[in-house]
Amino acid sequence: MKCFNFKRTLMLVCRDIASDPRRWRNYLIFIYLAYAIPAIYITQNVRFGDMVTMDSALQSSAATISVITAFLATISASLTFTSMNSKTKRINVLTLPATNLEKYVSMLLEYVVLFFIASPIMLLLADLTQYVFFLVQGMDAGFLCPQVIEMTKLLTARDSAVFTMTEAADYYWQIQSIMLLAGLCRIATFVLGSAIFRRHAFILTALTFFVVLFGTIVFVLVPCGDYIFDRCRLIIDTDPGTFCAVIITLEVAWSAFCFWLSFRLFAGAKVITAKNIGF
Repeated sequence: MKCFNFKRTLMLVCRDIASDPRRWRNYLIFIYLAYAIPAIYITQNVRFGDMVTMDSALQSSAATISVITAFLATISASLTFTSMNSKTKRINVLTLPATNLEKYVSMLLEYVVLFFIASPIMLLLADLTQYVFFLVQGMDAGFLCPQVIEMTKLLTARDSAVFTMTEAADYYWQIQSIMLLAGLCRIATFVLGSAIFRRHAFILTALTFFVVLFGTIVFVLVPCGDYIFDRCRLIIDTDPGTFCAVIITLEVAWSAFCFWLSFRLFAGAKVITAKNIGF
């Protein structure tokens, strides 16, 4: 069994979901509550006059939902290899009649792809919940514009701060690609963290990231910060397209490296592993 079979991969996904439906139900409920509670809270502030206008409330809610989505995506990515965090689970996974690539892709489908399918559905349900919740309380329906619409407007709007910095609206799609790939980098990083840390992958990956970031600031940016910022500013001013292309290349390279390394770690998995870290 050496060739990749997508149908067999989907069967692995269905098998894992069917083996523990309670875990997936709790997973969806968690996403739903993460969206519904802030939506109700912000609209409640509008009702009692804590927000100046409904537009500002919707923008605040849309920004909050965007942050929550990014946070939930990283949590979900850090769960990618939860089926390998105990000896019994590893035996079950490693003895499945499928290739390592099929097993790896099935895990990504479960915790990365399915999240972005379930997330909009849960968001719509949360939006409907806040609508019904306040409509039952007699709130004017005019104050209940669906926040999903406003969030979509916010996400598709041009980032004025970025364009003020680059002064080059012609590079709109490159800037959008940078923002999109930044999310992919974050997800890829936490997938790799899930492959390295057997327990508490989200927390340990986040801590590792902040330690590396702090070390970079202390040992690189502090001694050489002025030179680096001056060179970056010069490149942005003279050729913003090249600067964007370099950033995109680095983001793609890092994402590919994280997915490749996480696959290699999975492919080399053994039933008996180190006590606290890795497969």
